[in-house]
Amino acid sequence: MKIKNFKSFGLFIFIFSIVIYFYLINTQLIQLNDEFFLWSSLNYFLFFTPIIYYYSKYSLKISSFPFIGLLGITLLFSYGIPPFLIDSNSYQIHSLTIDSLQISFWSYFIFFLTFYFFQYFFIQIKPYKPIYIIDIKKLKLFSLLNVSIYLLSITILNSLNHFGDYALFIYLGLNLIFNVRNFWLNYFEKVLFYSVFIYEIITRITSGLASPLIMFFLYVFIIDYLEFRSIKRLIIPSFIIIVLYFLFSFIKVDYRKSVWEGGIEVTTSDKIQILKDLTFEDSNIENLKDNEEKSDKDNFFWRFSYQASALSLVVDLSPSIVPFWNGETYKVFSKFIPRIIWADKPSENLGQEFGHRYGVLSLNDTNTSMNTPILAEAYMNYGKFGAYLVMALLAILYAFLDLKFNRVDNLSVNLIFGISLLFPLIIHESNFSLIFGNMPLKLIALNFLFRIFKINGD
Repeated sequence: MKIKNFKSFGLFIFIFSIVIYFYLINTQLIQLNDEFFLWSSLNYFLFFTPIIYYYSKYSLKISSFPFIGLLGITLLFSYGIPPFLIDSNSYQIHSLTIDSLQISFWSYFIFFLTFYFFQYFFIQIKPYKPIYIIDIKKLKLFSLLNVSIYLLSITILNSLNHFGDYALFIYLGLNLIFNVRNFWLNYFEKVLFYSVFIYEIITRITSGLASPLIMFFLYVFIIDYLEFRSIKRLIIPSFIIIVLYFLFSFIKVDYRKSVWEGGIEVTTSDKIQILKDLTFEDSNIENLKDNEEKSDKDNFFWRFSYQASALSLVVDLSPSIVPFWNGETYKVFSKFIPRIIWADKPSENLGQEFGHRYGVLSLNDTNTSMNTPILAEAYMNYGKFGAYLVMALLAILYAFLDLKFNRVDNLSVNLIFGISLLFPLIIHESNFSLIFGNMPLKLIALNFLFRIFKINGD
């Protein structure tokens, strides 16, 4: 698709955002007072802005896929849309407040502004180019190496799980390109690829969690976009994924009780049967029909509201009840040492600490782990202005990563390595070290494999 048509698509997204906005305010079940309405609206349009800006002529010449635009969309689902559809008192772990809406707006306003400034400032940074001559035989060997690492990580070497995930996406990305470009794949390569692909879909569907499946298909969509630069190809698959998630939202509680509780191991075939039975259960079909009358936990967007509710919680309780953490959560240096080297390294326990300090988890609950979103983490460490500074520094990091690993003027195979590294960063629902801690190790391991197997074209 030509840049001119991409600019037209940016205009389409802008008009689409206006249409959805008027739909939300005209059909909302939630009555918002004037101040709530103002800050909810500001958040809504703020998080649409990066994806619209991406389809400008300047941005399209820099980034191969809308890295910061997709981050904006995920934040739109967390901060921008839920206030119009979910009662402020029905948010997940704490009621939504005006203060938290203001802080989310200004924090990400500073984040986006800083990102675009440093994207221009860092424009001379050289992109990551480990491969400069494409050798199909070597690339196929490298893809088999990555799928081997992935298979080891899900079987006998659980300590490789983080790099196993990275290796999986590199393998999928390379083979998706092989298929698109009609590079000849032998029978074994085809069987292996489709076996892994189908296995991952089934595993993610039956996990009881929606995010792993969404992230999987999002990655496939990004690779497809990278190759074809076409939005039209993604409309129908995206619609299907949204519908599937919408349907799953009605049965997830019952499914998780059936699969997670009871103390017995449930086979994959049993999980599939449970999903099928729950999907076509009469009561769930009725819930689907009556969804427009619901505005709390049954709402499609309720799950996404966790980030906003976590921010509201820490804004309300810090520092009056819970003292500021003063950078405590940013001191997890052991995160940068792989467990395969340090088998007994201490586990990061922020998921428990966060829940206990803020009274969300009972004292005797030592198993539940709660996500600590990046913005909530910044606020609970340093307060409002400290959070603004953290978000500005984070934006500088994002600008550097975008220019280093997501440059449009790079080989597709190099972009596979970069995109596989970057795309998990569009979700801000976890704390900083959990999201970024494994990135240096992945790069070190990747470059080590390049040197050992001489994949760089020498």
